[in-house]
Amino acid sequence: TMPQRLKDIHLERDEPEEIVTENIERHPEGEDEHFEGFLVEVFSDGSVRAPPGRHFAILRRAGGGASWGEHNSKNFHCTLPGPVQTIGRAELTAAIKVLAREARALLLRIDNQWVVECLQILAQGVRPDPLWEHIDLWEKAYELIAQRTQKLVIRKVKGHIDEKMIEDNMWTRHEQ
Repeated sequence: TMPQRLKDIHLERDEPEEIVTENIERHPEGEDEHFEGFLVEVFSDGSVRAPPGRHFAILRRAGGGASWGEHNSKNFHCTLPGPVQTIGRAELTAAIKVLAREARALLLRIDNQWVVECLQILAQGVRPDPLWEHIDLWEKAYELIAQRTQKLVIRKVKGHIDEKMIEDNMWTRHEQ
């Protein structure tokens, strides 16, 4: 039988986290940002971890983050709140936090094809389908994209590239 504590966690409603545009102080060591043309380049990612052995969805923990460049004050990492701990939700949460933090023209690079394709649909002004998984987050993404006044480009990037692949000329550092 499942302990009561785990039953309570499992029964929690997954309330969307309040994501607001943040006023972030500059990093004391100076900002390091990457630009592609006139676009600020940001990489976001999500991950999920489950304990070894029997895989119980209730024991999964997920989170995400994003990087504008080394020593950038906007860089972040976060854990997912609530009982829904999936890779898709983590990837989407990270992308939404980037949209909330960056008002300038943006090139957002994501390694999750599902998130990339759906964000590209939203960027064309199409509302998310109410049947989409994680609709609470897709609605927030739609709102943030609709509020943007600067260009937004969303691109798929190959995930899990290591230094050996770059040395062997399989990928360039820029594609990483």
